[in-house]
Amino acid sequence: MDGCILYRVAGTIHVPVKKEAESSAARQGESGSPSQPIRWLLVSPDSVFDQTDRVLWAQLQRAGWFQGQVDVVARASSWSRLLAEHVPLAASGWVFPSASLRRSVWQAVSSAHQGRLLSRLVQALTGRQLLLSEVKQAVLELQATAEPAGQARAENEYDWNIRFLETLQHGYLQGLFDWLPAMAPGRGASVFRAGFRVRWLKGSGLLKGGAMFSSATEWKCNRCGAQEVVTVACANCGREDCAYCPHCLEMGRVKACQPLLRWEAAERQDTAQPEGNQKAVVCTWQGRLSPGQQAASEALLRFVQEKEGQQEFLVWAVCGAGKTEMLFDMLTYVLNQGQKVLVTSPRRDVILELAPRLQAAFPSVPVCVLYGGSGERFKPGQLFLATTHQTLRFARYFDVVVIDEEDAFPYITKLIRSDFAHWRFKTQLSSSINSISTFVMRVPHPGISLNVP
Repeated sequence: MDGCILYRVAGTIHVPVKKEAESSAARQGESGSPSQPIRWLLVSPDSVFDQTDRVLWAQLQRAGWFQGQVDVVARASSWSRLLAEHVPLAASGWVFPSASLRRSVWQAVSSAHQGRLLSRLVQALTGRQLLLSEVKQAVLELQATAEPAGQARAENEYDWNIRFLETLQHGYLQGLFDWLPAMAPGRGASVFRAGFRVRWLKGSGLLKGGAMFSSATEWKCNRCGAQEVVTVACANCGREDCAYCPHCLEMGRVKACQPLLRWEAAERQDTAQPEGNQKAVVCTWQGRLSPGQQAASEALLRFVQEKEGQQEFLVWAVCGAGKTEMLFDMLTYVLNQGQKVLVTSPRRDVILELAPRLQAAFPSVPVCVLYGGSGERFKPGQLFLATTHQTLRFARYFDVVVIDEEDAFPYITKLIRSDFAHWRFKTQLSSSINSISTFVMRVPHPGISLNVP
């Protein structure tokens, strides 16, 4: 990507209304075409701005749906620095419209179809936050599965420099995702912490060069939340101090000059019972819980059924106490509400062990299993099982998050942001949580000595 543009749109959007609504408004003496003043700040890849954004606003103006002007504010080779330098604009009456606002305006003024590729991308990537290279990989995989066997489209038949970005920019304007700077302005890390990370990374062979800084420039990784960065000379943006995040490096390099694409989660309505042809979720597990397990299961179920009150719940039980089976009643309830559920663990072997058990217990539920090397990176689902680092590719998506071994690495370290679970939730949790509801399961001592090797 060769750079980005920040531009502003000032004027009025004339939102057309349906005929029946128009006739009703006329009877009441109201205007049949409500107007909405806008003072928007929008972004676009530099190479497609003229043929995508300018063309769209010109079309809306010719159709009588928009009156106003479009002005370029700035061009830059770095997404992070462009937005960081022009944040004051957002405090002077100009706003970055939310994806939902852009989507509502687009749906009101245009009947244009999203297009096959965009529709498939929305289905595959909803709720995810990905690097541009990861979105490109998703397109390749979607194209390969869409073509008949042996007739997959060659990559060079798709102009990645123009058509790919044009497709994405149309999606951005339609409110399907947000262009975000991969590195955002933030509070710098302490000098001691930064120095410690440099030594640790060099000892691990992960840091080949560059310099860690904390006070001179302040950045925060928009994917993992880390506030300690490395600066290097960058061939992409031409800067000598382009920052990248060393903490989530294994997930792909997050650089200040590159964007992060955060795909909006589709709005869902809570339903007490499945509607239409949707079948009720049934747990097919045939086992029986012990009295202690049943008490924990009922406590979990009450927790998710309560709309108010505590937003976190801890089940404290020894290894092998049957915590997975204690989840089944709660999972049955939330899955029947159409909610998205994440079960996450720091260990890959735990995810691989849980996957067949949960798939067997809920055979009608789409399950997506994510770990390093998983082939389901872009698979849609309702129940997600993922290692900790794979969840960094999601934001504001899940209704329920279950964390296994939350007292283990990396949750107990600063390598994973302290609000890890909150950041994966679809809605913002209260920041005033002073305590956590806790269920302690006591397992009687079996009275059998353990074998000592």
